[in-house]
Amino acid sequence: MQYYIVEFSKYAIALLMGIYTLEAFLALGKKRNDENKSVYVRQDVYMFIIQFLAYLSMCMQTGQIEYLFFYAFLQIALFSTIVLYQMIYPKSNRLLVNNMCLLLSVGFIMLTRLDYDKAIKQFFIVVVALVAALVIPFFIHKLKFIKHLKWLYGIVGIAALGVVLVLGQVTHGSKISYTIAGITLQPSEFVKIIFVFFIASLLYKSADLKNVIVSAILAAVHVLIFYRIFIYAFDCQPQLFVSDCRIPLWRRCCGCRI
Repeated sequence: MQYYIVEFSKYAIALLMGIYTLEAFLALGKKRNDENKSVYVRQDVYMFIIQFLAYLSMCMQTGQIEYLFFYAFLQIALFSTIVLYQMIYPKSNRLLVNNMCLLLSVGFIMLTRLDYDKAIKQFFIVVVALVAALVIPFFIHKLKFIKHLKWLYGIVGIAALGVVLVLGQVTHGSKISYTIAGITLQPSEFVKIIFVFFIASLLYKSADLKNVIVSAILAAVHVLIFYRIFIYAFDCQPQLFVSDCRIPLWRRCCGCRI
């Protein structure tokens, strides 16, 4: 019975992920949330079934019922996130929230299979992050001055990467972090967010040619520092979303070999 459940779960999960993805693309063709309500509800059902099958398989293979308890708490957290987002921000993009929850659930499935204890720790971190994600948009909407701090965001982002470049510790061949008072910091994770704030605050009033050029120049500065940081890597494995796309292309265009 265990063998049949595990094998069935493999194909069912793949099928449900395919259906979820297809409906996500079809939902993009409709502008209003109310036109896709049935789609969003079905996506939630697919997501919860996928998680149940995955954790049931882990429970069957290991014989540990703790996996199902973890699944239950994870479902409560994700379902609460979806419901609260709709209650607090009725005009929020439901598809985006669903995709966020799906990616979180997939990440937890992989992490739980690798290390259950680390998955528990990560779960508490995610819960705190989800609570912050519910609160932060409210303050951003109320604190109007935040959208006027574009140069501060740009300077802080470049300075944070510059500190890593100068003082960073080499980890697996890359300079990605530095330590202050025994606390290890990885500024690149914060720069991802700060950079988005910079571009948004720069272009929110006008996306004319001048602002586009300025944003491109500042983006190029970020990428140059990224490239300089990761040039220390033995295999140059990029760890930022921008370097994922640009560093391999940059190396090929420049004929750079590392």
